[in-house]
Amino acid sequence: MWWQFGERRPGLYRAIAPLQRCIAITQVSNIVYPMFASADFVLDQQVVVFAYDDDAHFGLLSSCVHWWWVVTHGSTHETRVRYTPTDCFETFAQPELTPAVAELGARLHDHRSALMLDRHEGLTKTYNRVHDPEDSSDDIVELRQIHVALDHAVRDTYGWEDLVLDHDFHETKFGTRFTLAPVPRQEVLDRLVELNHERYGNELRRGLHGKPKSTGKRTLVAEGAMTLGFDGV
Repeated sequence: MWWQFGERRPGLYRAIAPLQRCIAITQVSNIVYPMFASADFVLDQQVVVFAYDDDAHFGLLSSCVHWWWVVTHGSTHETRVRYTPTDCFETFAQPELTPAVAELGARLHDHRSALMLDRHEGLTKTYNRVHDPEDSSDDIVELRQIHVALDHAVRDTYGWEDLVLDHDFHETKFGTRFTLAPVPRQEVLDRLVELNHERYGNELRRGLHGKPKSTGKRTLVAEGAMTLGFDGV
């Protein structure tokens, strides 16, 4: 019965049923940034859905901290990033979110939505402008500034105030991007891995996992990582 959306994903729709909106990221993308979507939408299989409706989680998932974790631990499809929830989200050690992250998440959403409507452009074209050093349009400059403030707010929730993020146009394997400098970028990734291992060790001591199999590799599993509501799918 493919004409009735085939697999209906009941676990997903149960998870977002209480919500007016949810957060979604295109699974294969050049930009890997989230957007809010109506919880009443029929959501395509190529969209990763998060059962959150709050501005704080939107801000966290829009931060460079999350972005670099995803592009480091996710897979690729051709030249694009594939967001794989088990590798990108379930291993992502989330901090205690603050009102500052929520405020900046809301500001990001409002400003970016208005900008896209005014320009009649989608998310990809918008961020192509953000990462273009030649684009100094007022609305794009403001979008960059919001991202900088959001990244600092997210950094502070982890207690990493000592890190100087040094946002600018930097060369990456994805081309020129307005993002963190290479040194703090690597430090962020190292600290996230350390936090992940620490939380996983705490979970083992609390008996939340069976005896781990010896694979010679350290497992990345973040304490408190939320399932995406696909149980029973």
